[in-house]
Amino acid sequence: MLSISVPPSLWDEIGEVAEKEKMTRSELLRVAVRDYIRSQRWAELREKGARTAAKYGVKSESDVDRILEVLVPAGERSRTVNDALAKELLSIRRRKLTERLRTLRKKGPAVPTEDIVAALRKDRENR
Repeated sequence: MLSISVPPSLWDEIGEVAEKEKMTRSELLRVAVRDYIRSQRWAELREKGARTAAKYGVKSESDVDRILEVLVPAGERSRTVNDALAKELLSIRRRKLTERLRTLRKKGPAVPTEDIVAALRKDRENR
């Protein structure tokens, strides 16, 4: 458990958004923090990329291809990119399945969710 302090007006606003999204405040805050951290990582990555590009005079995609060819053999590069892509696709699939499960739960307890839960477990095992 974690305690945080927020002004009452912000707490009320969090409650309104959570209710609108049919989430608990905790779920909403987890999603918000996760998205914030992800956006910060992307911002840092873009900044690092810009600095690296400036340092090495990279101005186009053909410059990137030329540098990659020298640094990483084509077969290795392909495997690395494919691994990263597969990991991101699994992450996207997990998010979509979680959203679908949440939607089904909103419809009522009679909706079967076993298949979705099984798919989420399978994705977790594939990480």
